[in-house]
Amino acid sequence: MSALQRQRHCAGLYSRHRPIAGGTCLGQRCTSSAPRCQPKARCSEPPWTLGVRPALGVLVYLSINMSSDSNWLDSARAQWHWRGEKRPPFADVPAPGQVSVWDFPRPPELVREPREIVVLWGHLEVARTRAAWAVRETAHPPTFYLPLADVRPGLLQPAGNGSFCEWKGPARYWNLVDGARRLDQVAWSYPHPLSGAEPLAGCVAFYAHNLDCRVGGSKAQPQAGPFYGGWITPDLAGPFKGGSGSGGW
Repeated sequence: MSALQRQRHCAGLYSRHRPIAGGTCLGQRCTSSAPRCQPKARCSEPPWTLGVRPALGVLVYLSINMSSDSNWLDSARAQWHWRGEKRPPFADVPAPGQVSVWDFPRPPELVREPREIVVLWGHLEVARTRAAWAVRETAHPPTFYLPLADVRPGLLQPAGNGSFCEWKGPARYWNLVDGARRLDQVAWSYPHPLSGAEPLAGCVAFYAHNLDCRVGGSKAQPQAGPFYGGWITPDLAGPFKGGSGSGGW
C-alpha cells in the first residue's frame, strides 16, 4: 500500500449534519474551530494529500474555508447520493440479528462499542478492551478505535507520516514491532481530533489485513480496498464500500 493510499483512507466527504441519538455526529461544519494552516503552508490541495510530520514536531493542518477560491470541498461533499436515509435497491436485506451498513449515517456517527474488542498478532495479544469507539458511516463497516491504555506497551512505534481527515483531523500512523517482527503502518490515531471527534484522542485503530481482530468473539474480516480500515463482522449486512465498482457509494 502506497503512502498516498494510506493518507486517503480517512477522506470522508461532508453531507448534511444530522445528530444521531446516543452518539456523536461528526458532520458539524467546523471551520471556526479547525486550526488554521501555519504560515507558508500550501492549502490548495485536498486534505488527504497533506502529511503530518511528527518527526519535525510540526502538524500541518488544512485550512478549510467554505468561501475560499477552491470549491473542491463543497463539490466533493455534494457528490454522495447515499447518506443512510434510505437503502439502495442493491442493498442486502439484513438477516435476523443483522444491521445494514446502509442505515449508518453520512456524516458518520461515533458510538461506544459495548462488545469486547481483541487484536492478536499471531499468538501475541496486542490489545483487549471493552471501551472502544465505533465510527459508523454509510456503506462502510465500522472502524473501531481502542484506548491506547488498553494496547500492550512497547509494541507501537511511530511510522513518521500521516494524513488529514476532514471529520477527525490530523492522523498519525503506527508500526507494530515485536523483536524481529514488524508490520508497517498497521495502525493510526488522532491525537488532536477536530470538534466532534474528541473521544478519539488517546485511541488507536488497526487495519485487520494482517492481524486477527475480533469483535465480541467474532473474527473480523478487513474491508476491501487499499485504504479503508473497517472491520466486517457477521452481524453486518452489505454490500460494503471498497470493492470493485463501489467508488461512488
